[in-house]
Amino acid sequence: MSRRYVSRREFLKISGAASTGLALTAIPEELLALLERPGEPLARGVLTDIGGKPYGSPVEILGGDKYFQYQILDKKRTRRVLIKTVQVTEGYPFPEVVTSPRIGIRLDSPNLMKHVAPSGAGSVRIYGYIEDVGVRGSVVENALSAAEAQGLSPLLVFAPTWPREDNYIRDKVFGVIDYHPTTVFNIGNEPDNKYVQFWQGQDLVSFAHFAMTTLGAIWERSWSQGGSTLAVISAVQDIKNQRRYLETLRDAGMNFGNPFLKFGLHTYQSVNDLVYKIPIVRNAFSRVGVKKPALWVTEGGVTYPGWSKWITLEMAIEAFRQRIERFYVHTLIDGDEGFELMSNDGSVHLPTYYGFQSLARRL
Repeated sequence: MSRRYVSRREFLKISGAASTGLALTAIPEELLALLERPGEPLARGVLTDIGGKPYGSPVEILGGDKYFQYQILDKKRTRRVLIKTVQVTEGYPFPEVVTSPRIGIRLDSPNLMKHVAPSGAGSVRIYGYIEDVGVRGSVVENALSAAEAQGLSPLLVFAPTWPREDNYIRDKVFGVIDYHPTTVFNIGNEPDNKYVQFWQGQDLVSFAHFAMTTLGAIWERSWSQGGSTLAVISAVQDIKNQRRYLETLRDAGMNFGNPFLKFGLHTYQSVNDLVYKIPIVRNAFSRVGVKKPALWVTEGGVTYPGWSKWITLEMAIEAFRQRIERFYVHTLIDGDEGFELMSNDGSVHLPTYYGFQSLARRL
């Protein structure tokens, strides 16, 4: 079946540029390249309303850009629409995959790891207890290997399930560095969380000891030998504990000036939550003598039923505007938490999924 694609002159007329006297160069070259694309469309989809409900006839997607828009063919008319208003039903709506190390996504499933990079994420956060590290066939080991095979940088949540001897922790650190050298350590996870206990008798002091033991092992195996292994100190569950948390880490001897050390932040549901938390965290760091902490959002997203997942993308954009180094979506699939950007089997990707691919092209 033949298809007609509009010329540049026609596009200017449709877009209103011709009547306003805008020069042809006012349209980004990336968009111009889509106007006369030969052959088949890259993908197909349907337009959706503000609640994500499909309406109207199917549309053909000629390509996406870094402006959060698609060029579509709708009833023989070529036009631009927002990515957030299209549910892709077939194909991949970009000419190639672009990833950014500043974008990450939480995913524990080795079998779904191939879906991470097409979203624009260059890193994947893998949640695993240290007891499974180095255990052949464990989900953690398989996930790390799958991430590496896809060219992703793994961020491993490194947390014990009960008290462990320091030598045990050191051996696990050595195993990660030796066999998965590109892995970033996410040391612990919400040590003040009273609802999810990560080890018996947990408190900030015991966590600080665990963190210092882990960092000491990283120094021994990596930093002292010229290595550049990165480590992220866990975010707190309650932002009100941030100052006490940092003071406890300082009293344990932590060097906040370590260039390989990053610090986590968790934020959910809205841009306002992120904007509220960032100054609190930075002020807490200022109280312990750190003026410019290296912050990573290691969990961010929207879980409430009926809330647009596009908010997650808006949170990431604001995070980068606020000089956050990395933003990790929590999570790629639903599981039992509701932060998903795609269905559990990977057959359906929400518009936000492709929104992050668009963002990766801007970073």
